[in-house]
Parts: sequence; structure tokens; C-alpha cells
Amino acid sequence: MADLKKKAFLGTFDRYSNDKYERSEVDRIEIETELDGVVSRLLAKNVEGYEFALGWQLFPAVGVDIIKIGDASAPYISEADATKLITLASKNCHAFDLAQHVAGMQIAILKATGVDMCPSITMFGAQILNGEKVRPLQRGRPLSSDTHLRVWQFLLCKFLVATTTLRLTRNDASNSSGNFSACDAVADAFCRSNHHTTYAQVKSLCFDKGAKDLRELADYLGLTDGL
Repeated sequence: MADLKKKAFLGTFDRYSNDKYERSEVDRIEIETELDGVVSRLLAKNVEGYEFALGWQLFPAVGVDIIKIGDASAPYISEADATKLITLASKNCHAFDLAQHVAGMQIAILKATGVDMCPSITMFGAQILNGEKVRPLQRGRPLSSDTHLRVWQFLLCKFLVATTTLRLTRNDASNSSGNFSACDAVADAFCRSNHHTTYAQVKSLCFDKGAKDLRELADYLGLTDGL
């Protein structure tokens, strides 16, 4: 697990890796220890208490870097990454929110410095302001203060299934680990960090139609491979 995390998002936000992970037997205690570290970092960055669109929480995963232009902090995203994000934003409400957040910051830095860091994302923001781009319909539960955490919960499940012998859910007949599945491991890790999460909630992210948008966004992020 310690070696695997170096090339997956447990250790870094490596969204460009095409590695196919080799599934291996990993001790439950080691899995829980690794997850506890990841979940505690995610929760430390989470802002509770109000609703918000997906934004800075997912910047590293999308490929947005914060750079300095004079005294200003500016978001940088390559044209290639921006094109992929905008394409997904045309059909996925969460990707739209994320792209809109980046575009707003881009327009602000353009006004302040005269530097257009990424013309395609700037144009996307302008099209939103002109009413040419509209947010795709929301499927499933509304945005909440833990929306981006739910994206990570799904990605954690994918990672565990890709790199360990854990099955996704506990009701898999071939699950040799009994009632300890990837969904259990992720739910338990969030509970240990005082963020109440049930097995059923995590499992629903993996299968329910209402979570399809979140799964699409997670798949776009490309943080895990080999499933």
C-alpha cells in the first residue's frame, strides 16, 4: 500500500499516470492507517456549514495550478485540460460548476493584469455571462458542503478495488474478506474522523442513478486506473 500510494492519489494528485495497478493482499490495519491519513487531510480542507459549488477543493485534480503574476495569485490551466473540462461541463452540472469557478478567477486576473492565462476557459466564462452556456440539469441530491468529499469517497473506493483484493461491496459472493469491503473501509475512515458516513451512503455513490454526475466527474479526474 505504501508503494502504491506513491503513484496514485493517496500520495499525490497524479492525474496523468496510465499505470495499471497490480492488485495485492494488503493488511486491513495498513489500509485503515492509509485511509485515516487521507481522510483527515481531506476533512481539514473542507469548509463546513454552507452550500457551495465545486471549486478550489478539486483544483489539483483538474490540473489547475495557482501561480503568481506580480502581487496577484492566478489560476493556470492548460488549453488541453481546459478543453476536456469544458467538454464535460456541457453535460455534467458538477463539471460546469468547477469550470465556472476557474473561469471566474481567470476573468478577474485578466482584468487586473491584462494577461489571459487560458483563452478557452476565459471564453467559457464570457459565454456563461452572455447566457450562451447554461448549467446542465442537476440529477440526484442537491449540492451540499460535502459534495466534493463524496467525489473523493467514490475515488477512494475505486483505488482500493484497483490496488487491493478488497471487493467493492460486502454482498459480493466472491468477497473473501467477509463484511470488510472498499465501501466499508471508506465509510469507517470518515467515521473515525468524526464525519458520520454509512456503508449504505458510500455504496449509493457507486451505483445509484442520482450519483451518476458525481461518478462522471470522478472518472474525468482520472486519479485511478486499472479497474
